[in-house]
Amino acid sequence: MKQISTVIASTTSQSHGGFTSPIGAHNPRVLVGDMEPEHLYFAFYISHFTLPSSPHIAIIILNWNGLEDTQQCVDSVLKNSYPNYSIMIIDNASDNNEAQKIKDYINSKKITNTFPTVIHVTENNSNLGFAGGNNVGIKKALSDGADWIFLLNNDTTVDPNFLTNIISTQDFTFPKDSNIPNPGIVSTMMINYYDHNKLDNIGHDLLTTGDTIPRARNQQPEKYSILKTQNSQFQTTFGACAGAALYSAPMLTQIGLLDDDFFLNYEDSDLSLRAITSGWKTVFCPTSKVYHKINASIGKIKDTSYRIRSQRNQLWAYLHNTPWPVIILNLPWILFRDISVILISLITLRWTITKIFILSRYETLKSAPTIWKKRRKVMKHQKISWWNYWKNQKSFFTTYWEYFKEIVLERKSSVME
Repeated sequence: MKQISTVIASTTSQSHGGFTSPIGAHNPRVLVGDMEPEHLYFAFYISHFTLPSSPHIAIIILNWNGLEDTQQCVDSVLKNSYPNYSIMIIDNASDNNEAQKIKDYINSKKITNTFPTVIHVTENNSNLGFAGGNNVGIKKALSDGADWIFLLNNDTTVDPNFLTNIISTQDFTFPKDSNIPNPGIVSTMMINYYDHNKLDNIGHDLLTTGDTIPRARNQQPEKYSILKTQNSQFQTTFGACAGAALYSAPMLTQIGLLDDDFFLNYEDSDLSLRAITSGWKTVFCPTSKVYHKINASIGKIKDTSYRIRSQRNQLWAYLHNTPWPVIILNLPWILFRDISVILISLITLRWTITKIFILSRYETLKSAPTIWKKRRKVMKHQKISWWNYWKNQKSFFTTYWEYFKEIVLERKSSVME
């Protein structure tokens, strides 16, 4: 198979942050070359003003049977104010010829300014999941010399300053006398698309039971819009939701990409915890806003296997990356949580919860040799102390009391049902 790149641009080019951008008169042309056999790349150039001093950000958007959402997402990204970015749309073997429809849609966009933004459309031959699909784009972005990678769900729209507000903050570095290193991962303020008075999340929290949960879910954005730390506007988190987060290219090169074995769910938690254990800072920028149609994509595939994998993946992320002293100290709470969930679900006749919970633990035990292998690899590069890891967790009591009220007392559906 050959690589086919459709380019709407000129024959003259200029490099910006490791990327080559055509400039000048616009001469459509087609390029053909070698490529990896499992992917088909189409590259388009859409005009956008670029400053050589701006770090290049590659925005990766994964599409799977979500054509309208993807088009709306791309439209919002093209209106953003940041001067030096590219877009990579990865189609994960969608139905109804969506990959070609996306190419046609991108190709129909008009060129209006001097400097172009590159848009690659990549077609996967099979559904590689969230992790594998995004990794296709990440690998290409890194090979092309991107400084930062922004993973963006296709069921989102972005504020025009969502990138500018991150990069422009203190030149995106912390003071030299600060103990905080430059961040490896930056969370955005993800707001509920349908209700702008509710947050989706502002990053991750880690509970003492090993659960990764969205920070500030359903709270008001105004509460977090003016957060300040002592040294900068960034606030530390225990990771980022990959639905809208910025990742350092040097960090990804050092610690690796999303783990393909996760396929879908908690691969972002695994990457975040790996980064933290390896000494990278994960932070939240309150002025970078993205609007998320929550569960627009995941809602298409919520079946039993999805739910079992999701619960197993959460344990994987924790066990791959957490120092042994932390696991040992948390073990009583982990066992208390597991026994309580099983007993309460049995007593209240919520058989599905019991089934999903037990089967996910069984799947985790079956994968113990793989967990051990991946854990050893991560811990070879451990830089954070177990104490700093442990003290930044949150107690599980408040979260699980809310779960108890909603699921048991109010009889609301669980994520495992």
